[in-house]
Amino acid sequence: MFKILLRASFLKDLSIEFCPYMKRWILFVLILQVALSFRAQDCSSADANQLCAEATPLEDSLINVPLNLGCMNVNMTYYATFQTGSSAGGNAQFSVTPGDCDDFTGPNTFTIAVYSVNPAGDYCNTASYTGIGPCNSSAAAFTHQVNNLEANTTYLVILGSDHLPNYGPCEFSMEIAGSAVDLSTSVSPFLIFLGGTSEITAFNANNVTWSPDTYLNQSTGNTVESTPEISTTYNATGEVGGCVVTGQATVTVGPPLIIYEGITPNGDGVNDTWIISGIQRFDASVVTVYDRWGQRVFRSTGYAQPWDGTNKGNALPMGAYFYVIELNSFEVEIPPITGVISILK
Repeated sequence: MFKILLRASFLKDLSIEFCPYMKRWILFVLILQVALSFRAQDCSSADANQLCAEATPLEDSLINVPLNLGCMNVNMTYYATFQTGSSAGGNAQFSVTPGDCDDFTGPNTFTIAVYSVNPAGDYCNTASYTGIGPCNSSAAAFTHQVNNLEANTTYLVILGSDHLPNYGPCEFSMEIAGSAVDLSTSVSPFLIFLGGTSEITAFNANNVTWSPDTYLNQSTGNTVESTPEISTTYNATGEVGGCVVTGQATVTVGPPLIIYEGITPNGDGVNDTWIISGIQRFDASVVTVYDRWGQRVFRSTGYAQPWDGTNKGNALPMGAYFYVIELNSFEVEIPPITGVISILK
């Protein structure tokens, strides 16, 4: 199929070279070809023009199908559809960039509007249209947003222009994004200590898979659990209305314990015992303290009773003591934690 420029000068040239009968026949063929081209892209083929988030921007041409509906009064149109995901109340943004309009210097204002259609799929029955928000018009590149879209619903997008069709097609590019058509993720809690578990959820998409699948309880599903040994970023891939979309979620792993470096066992109620924050999550942990000569002065499994700076009830002298903490986690491999704890007065 080729572009047809229906200009008066073109018809004048035909009258010089062909007899009137031949001129009428050629003009009929040209009009028929143009009509067939238009019919292939009108409202009845809207489903074939599906907009997907994260996809390459749609590039096409508006055709000579005028529309006067509500805030739209255009000479040329293009019809497309998009489907929302499983989360209600989302939004969608349409980025429209006008293209070549055959160097026509007249009006080239683009107008976009979004409609819900009832009954579903009857895109050529404008009586069944319900507008979603106002139209948006511009002669330059612009973005149009619609809000509070319903979940799992197909919507109709109409892009139009007041470009005069006898000057040929008017090109454009358009892409869609937004929470209603994309995949979003959440991590709870987003920061865990080593040995902890975080829940990761993908919203608005179906048939979700996760990668890498390390540290996960499963690699498919909208909600999975991660017990990572290091901070890990997961990629989620799912489907929104037949479109493949992706998202990311990061589980940040902090140190398993917060260990204080000294105690002052003087009975004043402040720092009298050695606090190891987070150790209560490790029931099988073993804490051992040694003096400067390597003699064991304290040992506890589970650390139910914090060390108070004594050895079998006898107060130990001030100084530095060496400790080894074995967490013995059942979920992840954690090497022994070593350091120095000081007794101060």
